[in-house]
Amino acid sequence: MWDGKQTAALVAAYGNTQKSITVRGGEMFIVNRGTEAGLFRVERKGESAETAQEFDAKHGFEGVFAEAGTVLLLIDGLKDGKELFVAGDAVRSRLLGNDGIIREGKRFRPSRAKGILELSYGPGYVKVWEAKPQEKDLAFLGKRPRRAKGLSNGLAKLENKSQRWSFGLDRPAYIVADTDRPGVTALLVDQKVLTTSVRSSKGRQLGYFLSAGDYQLWTRPLKGTTQAGTIHLSKVFPKLLDSASDSPRLIRPGEIQVFTFRVTVKGQVGVGIRTENDQLDAKLFDSQFKRLASSPVMIQELEPGNYLLTVETTPQAAVPVQYTPVVIGHTGGRQEIPEEVIGEYLTQTTGDQ
Repeated sequence: MWDGKQTAALVAAYGNTQKSITVRGGEMFIVNRGTEAGLFRVERKGESAETAQEFDAKHGFEGVFAEAGTVLLLIDGLKDGKELFVAGDAVRSRLLGNDGIIREGKRFRPSRAKGILELSYGPGYVKVWEAKPQEKDLAFLGKRPRRAKGLSNGLAKLENKSQRWSFGLDRPAYIVADTDRPGVTALLVDQKVLTTSVRSSKGRQLGYFLSAGDYQLWTRPLKGTTQAGTIHLSKVFPKLLDSASDSPRLIRPGEIQVFTFRVTVKGQVGVGIRTENDQLDAKLFDSQFKRLASSPVMIQELEPGNYLLTVETTPQAAVPVQYTPVVIGHTGGRQEIPEEVIGEYLTQTTGDQ
């Protein structure tokens, strides 16, 4: 019952209950007719199920919201092996299932995705879409633009629609794609999405380390926003880092510098930066650009192979910062770095921070 009126109620439970009931009068009874105890949950809402909007399976649901709120979507099951995905800046999603079970998460499978999807969100964007698991990233981007344009001198004008941009690399590089307006930027190779950057306010930046080859950037506006301005693609070619690379360097605010090193023997490796400034951020990646650690000082057990160190300034940096990139223990000789070396390394790296 809601305010003394007949109300269609969805009863979500873990067992021994009906899918839905109609309540008349001032009381509602839930009877367990089974032989074992069951867990149930009843929530009173200001909106009944009839106020939920139908979910558009073809186009999905997307919006940018200035204030926190809640949206209810009627989900009528999934077909053809598709699943239901949820993404957003600050969103909590719960499926109040027709099977009587409440499920929380950002991904719902076909046999369970039927009922009311409740989205509680903070200021920012919300996206709900259907797709086969292997196609979810492309489906998130939407309709593919017919042709790709080139990036003349790494700069191009954005329009208020989906656009594709082609570029190539003749050697490995860390690429940064910057835009000054909200929207979506994705990096693709052979129609496979490598990474995506989404921002519902201000600009957005996408960074990724790539091998030599041909790639594409895909940009589009978020529903309810306007895409304009420019996209700028910059390439940072990595420098070789070894134990002898101890010359101080300067890095400007907003700049990123990239180093590569090779581990020849499995063991503990120390990598990081020496600096007396706390406005630098260092990250360690493997050859597949999987992040392994993030700190001015990183002591990691590493397998033989190639690794990447990135160094960039924090948003608080206002002037160039001096630092020295360091790696020790990557060529073997000992299975572990001696404790006194680690202690000296830590002292030299952190300084008086």
